[in-house]
Amino acid sequence: KHNHINDYKQIVNNIYPNNEILIYSWMDATLRELTTLIQDVVNISRHKTSEISFTLVYSNGNGILQMKPIGKVHAIKEGSDDLKTLKSLNFQIGDILDICIYTNNNPPQLHLPNQRRY
Repeated sequence: KHNHINDYKQIVNNIYPNNEILIYSWMDATLRELTTLIQDVVNISRHKTSEISFTLVYSNGNGILQMKPIGKVHAIKEGSDDLKTLKSLNFQIGDILDICIYTNNNPPQLHLPNQRRY
């Protein structure tokens, strides 16, 4: 499952939830392109039945964090969310993408190596 909103309360102190991947990207990056970057690092995301769920974590303007599901991308099958760009999803610099990797009907799994930067 995705992290809980309370897991992000410490980001003001540069404390992020465990299993963080830091990705530097552009606003025109698609969810499919981000999935490919994740697949370079997280083995389970390459499984033929894996699906990555993306949720946007952002400040509502009053300093209160909110979460909004923005798309799902299958490991190998094309889907309707593949070509959504960060810009089209109203991603702003400083926002966070919370991801969850599902395989089949099993509980979500996320096994990350030590933090890797792109």
